[in-house]
Amino acid sequence: MKAWIVSDFGDEWCSLFHADTAGKAKLRGLEEYNLDDFTAMRAKRLPGLDNKPITYQNAKNAGFQFSDGGYSEDGNSDGNLLPELFSNDCRCDICMEAKE
Repeated sequence: MKAWIVSDFGDEWCSLFHADTAGKAKLRGLEEYNLDDFTAMRAKRLPGLDNKPITYQNAKNAGFQFSDGGYSEDGNSDGNLLPELFSNDCRCDICMEAKE
């Protein structure tokens, strides 16, 4: 199954999902986050994550750039998401089997 980075057009948030098409990936994002504006979202392919469970390491290996928008202890923006803060919102069969 194809992997997608689903985000809003302002890039304020994004999530990773598996779906057959960009539209289905956006629909998964709408459903997961109880959103209602399909046209305010976009889906971009992340082929390196196709048919693989969405994990921190698999996403990183596929070239996904993590960012939590947070700040390091010294107050500087570091933009790096810690692995323990990563969560997988995809509910496809590939990801659900990996969670078991």
